[in-house]
Parts: sequence; structure tokens; C-alpha cells
Amino acid sequence: MKKLVIVMVLIGAVGLCTGSNATRPGADEKAAPDFRKAAWGMTVDEVKATETGKPDQESDIQGEHLLDYDREVGGFSHTTVFYIFAQNKLARAKYIFNEEHSDDADYISDFQSVEKLLEERYGPPSSHNKIWKSDDDQDEFSGHEGLAVATGALSFYTEWDTSASAIIEALDGDNYSVDFQVEYDSVLLKAMDEAAVKKAKANQF
Repeated sequence: MKKLVIVMVLIGAVGLCTGSNATRPGADEKAAPDFRKAAWGMTVDEVKATETGKPDQESDIQGEHLLDYDREVGGFSHTTVFYIFAQNKLARAKYIFNEEHSDDADYISDFQSVEKLLEERYGPPSSHNKIWKSDDDQDEFSGHEGLAVATGALSFYTEWDTSASAIIEALDGDNYSVDFQVEYDSVLLKAMDEAAVKKAKANQF
């Protein structure tokens, strides 16, 4: 009888351990990163530890703390990587692609290349927008969409939504200068980030 009780106790103990492991990740398991090797909510020092070398620039702008690094990303040699913090928590991040082309149509090709890479990572986008500033612009730049982007007459936006992040890829321009970037926002920390920026602006008065 004593042996039976001991066996039952051991079985119960094993069952508790097994049940515990089945309902939560193991201690060695890590959640997938949200941006590069970083996760939303990381501190400035924690994010710095995920990158090689010191940031090329570190600054405070309107309630946010920024780190930026010059990196090669997705085959694009001249890319600025931004980490943006609110109250010492990583809340936003972005890639700004600084490639220069003599043919403005190549910027659209770059956009499409990055779009495919993002689709491989996050699946089909939640929206894809090609926006002309006016019908007249669409007629005027017919067959010259690259030039239309550079002058601000045409913009491209593609968005992805995950449980943790809102991601938007944007290509637009103005006065023959093209802006191409991908921005990531933390779903949970977006309100806190916006409040920090709003407070910093108010404090200027």
C-alpha cells in the first residue's frame, strides 16, 4: 500500500511539471523579434546590445529618443535604421532607403522589391494604395510614373497588420526629391508614443 501511494505521488508530480511546460514557453525559448533583433518595449541599452557598434547618431526630438545606424538592408547599401523610444521603451522603428537613381522609375522598382521581401515575411498586405494627387496629374505623367513620384504627383503605400505591429511601406516625393521608407509601429505602445510627442510639443509654449 505504501509503495502504491509513493507511485501515485510521483505520477502527480510528473503530471504537474508536464502540464506547466505545456501551457507556457520554456525558459530558453525567446519570442520572435518585432524589428531586426529587437522587441517592442526594450530599453535604449537593450536595443543597442542587438546592434553591432555604436549608433551613428543619438538624439532627443519632441519627447522621443532616437538611435540611428547606417546599414545595408535587403541588398540596399545606403539605408538608415531608426529606433524610436518613448519613456525608454522601443515604440517605433523605420528603415529609410537612401539609394540615388538617375532614372526615377528605379525608385518604383526598389519599392516593389522591398514589398516582395515584406510579403515573404508578413504575408499578403492588408492594403495596397497607388494614389494620384489629381486626375490631371495622372494624365500629364502617363507613362512616366517615376517622374510623377519625384514631383509629388504620385505616391505608393502598402500596409501590413500583425498582432504586435502596424507596418507601412511608403514611396513619395516632392520637388524632385524621393522619400522611400518602411515604418513599424508597436500596437500596444503607439498611444504612449503619441502622448509623449504631444506633451513635448505642448511644453514648447
